[in-house]
Amino acid sequence: VRLSAFYRAPQGYVLRLYESSGEATEALVRLPFRIAEAQKVDFNLEPMAGAVTAEGAQMRIPLRAWEIATILLCSA
Repeated sequence: VRLSAFYRAPQGYVLRLYESSGEATEALVRLPFRIAEAQKVDFNLEPMAGAVTAEGAQMRIPLRAWEIATILLCSA
């Protein structure tokens, strides 16, 4: 899994990553701040279906093979 973007947007922080080995996996992401909410979104930051589990300062993101995932984060 590779990180391709991390930036601040008016709605919160945007994290984009992608699965680069062609196999389904689960990414574990640790951040330097606590996460209040994490949601999978499209490139326009519109909500999408998809599970993201956030607890404390880390989150788990299931990824399909070759999937690009964009996550909108709100810090606690």
